[in-house]
Amino acid sequence: SSPAFSAEPESAPLPDFGEKPPAPAHEAFVLDSPAFSADGDVIAETPGRSSAPAPPAIIFDEPAATVAEPSVPARPVPAPPPPPPAPAAVPAPAAAPPLKPPPPPGPIRTPRAAAPPVRPDYMTEIPTIGGDRVREAPDLPPEVAAAPAPKPRARPMTDGRGYLRAGIGVAAAMVTWGAIQAWSHMHKPPPVLSAITPPKAEAGTTITITGTGFESSASRNTVTFGDVKATVTDASDTSLAVTVPPVLRNNAAAVVPVVVQGRGGRSNALFVKVARLPRLTRLEPDVALPGADITLHGQNLDGSPLTVKIGADRVAAKEATAETVRVTVPDMPWTDGQPVMVTVEIGPDSARPMALLLGRLPLVAEVAPSAGPIGQRVALKGRGFDPSPAGNRVTFAGEPSLVFSASPSELQVAVPAVANNAYQAPVPVVVEAHGAASSGKQTFALSHSISGIARLTFFPAPVAQGPPERYAMVSTEMGPVLLLTGKADAPSTAERAGRVAATVTSLVETAASRPVTFEVREGAAPAVAVTGGAVLLTATTDDVDGYAQSWEPGAKPPRSTPRQIAGYWAALLQDYVSLFGQGQRPSRTAELSPRGKVLVDLYAESQRRGGTGGVLASTMANLPPATLKALREMALLLPSGAGGVTGTAVAGKWEGTMEDTEQRRIEVELRVDGGKLGGSLTTKTGEIAVRTPLQQVSYDKGQLKFVTTGAGAARQFRGTLEGGSISGQIFKDATAKDAVGRFSLRYVE
Repeated sequence: SSPAFSAEPESAPLPDFGEKPPAPAHEAFVLDSPAFSADGDVIAETPGRSSAPAPPAIIFDEPAATVAEPSVPARPVPAPPPPPPAPAAVPAPAAAPPLKPPPPPGPIRTPRAAAPPVRPDYMTEIPTIGGDRVREAPDLPPEVAAAPAPKPRARPMTDGRGYLRAGIGVAAAMVTWGAIQAWSHMHKPPPVLSAITPPKAEAGTTITITGTGFESSASRNTVTFGDVKATVTDASDTSLAVTVPPVLRNNAAAVVPVVVQGRGGRSNALFVKVARLPRLTRLEPDVALPGADITLHGQNLDGSPLTVKIGADRVAAKEATAETVRVTVPDMPWTDGQPVMVTVEIGPDSARPMALLLGRLPLVAEVAPSAGPIGQRVALKGRGFDPSPAGNRVTFAGEPSLVFSASPSELQVAVPAVANNAYQAPVPVVVEAHGAASSGKQTFALSHSISGIARLTFFPAPVAQGPPERYAMVSTEMGPVLLLTGKADAPSTAERAGRVAATVTSLVETAASRPVTFEVREGAAPAVAVTGGAVLLTATTDDVDGYAQSWEPGAKPPRSTPRQIAGYWAALLQDYVSLFGQGQRPSRTAELSPRGKVLVDLYAESQRRGGTGGVLASTMANLPPATLKALREMALLLPSGAGGVTGTAVAGKWEGTMEDTEQRRIEVELRVDGGKLGGSLTTKTGEIAVRTPLQQVSYDKGQLKFVTTGAGAARQFRGTLEGGSISGQIFKDATAKDAVGRFSLRYVE
């Protein structure tokens, strides 16, 4: 059903539509919250209502279908005439109950508080939107007028005219609101300027105008400097960013009025001083020592009077043009990399100062981080570096460092191993570039272990005899380990070495808790990989060319293949990780080359000094030159192809036990003599020791075999080398398959 609608709430005042007629004297029906049902109109009566007078309500009326009242102007309703007197001869009839008035056809407004009670009617003072009709109260008999007000009832809305009229009202309100907004938009007040910052500027710079009434779109604001239009780069209701246009004539400073034009009109004027201000763009050089000449580059530097200051000292200009000024740095106390400000003033105007660094090029102003272990990647920040990594030579306490990348102001390098007996001591950092060297006043605090068992650190290092973009080494504190040639799958050769070094260092730490082994993986290019893990590095034809170079005086390197190089790398890495990560005796390199004996000897020396878990830090810090030379040769010279000297991996003294007919203590001494492996076996029973020479001694791929003869019987020992131990079985002869005993040995020295 469609309810009757009121255009406004009862409490809202209505516009005055003209002079109102006097209030009628009869009781009125008032409209309360309507109730809707299917059988009639909604009318509510509020008898005796004493609330404040309410303005007349606009009522949407739905007349009854049987009533057709003409639309007439509202007019005062005359008072009804008094009823005629009853005839005297006729007795008055019995009082009848009052008749209920017929239901009104529509809701009636709430009467004003000041109006006297009036009888129910259907009068309204406000013309309806539908037809401007005014209903008048009909003349009623007294008994009807005295009857109680009828109860409100609802009438069904038989069509959609009520909704239509409501929609018309809403549309009218929206049109009115739009008209008000359009009028307000068309009558916007002119902008008002309150400030301009900075108050002094030059052509091409940006100033900020603050105020009110600006357009939020930059293109809808017109800003003029005098009669020259400026460009607005940013805008809001209260601020404009404006580029100062060229307004000067003959380069003379001028005070120019600034005005903003918007839709609301033209603003008030504010003034800004436009001048040719001095400006510095760069110093050449930007690093200098006291007494050196420098050139200031910029704009508008030819004004007068010209004043140049370096720090607090005023200096004279040797030459001055519109774009350059040449001066001499005055004498002053300084430290390497200390900044001092350079300022230029022309009359009352000054340029933004620039910093001059005191020192000489190349200048190392910062080392970040300033402390760390061997292999730490460090950024050297400063001035005057060569943009090519090969054009810079960096040293830490004289030890060369590998340069990863370079720019004129920053170098990325790796900290090398430095001979130092202190746990953490500052070492000078020097950069050589463009034929000059830095002062070395910047330092790096290098930390490393000086006691206990050493944990070896791998780091990338340069090759002194070759270009750094082509060659790099993976090294330790003791010397080089791997020679890498070319970048392979890395961004550069240096980065390739850095990746391998970091990974192997991590594997050494891992080996302290669980075994780590290396293997060679076949493929398009042979690679070294962690057993059961990822590939560590790949051997390429570039690496073959690298090992073919003569890195040691008098050496004649043999030709090799990527497969041979990968196998040798796997042996070297296995021995280093076993020795320094697990504390085990190295043997794989010695099986391939006699130069691998240096690692076996290092293990034996550490054992003699009590390093049961590996190599003592004190041993590694005091290696003799012969050992260092042997380690370098082992890294740079590949095996000749014939393999190592037979038995080098097992040479030494071994102690243990054997069990055949009884358990006895034994001592086995293995030695290489004339390229052949030999030795002796000593058995000990109580205080009796019997030494027997070894026969048919052989060692191949971790398998040791030898024969002894005693008491007229021969015995063959077959054992497997595992780090610092050999264990196996005893047989009657070389052809026997059934063992008659077993033995175990532990490396002593």
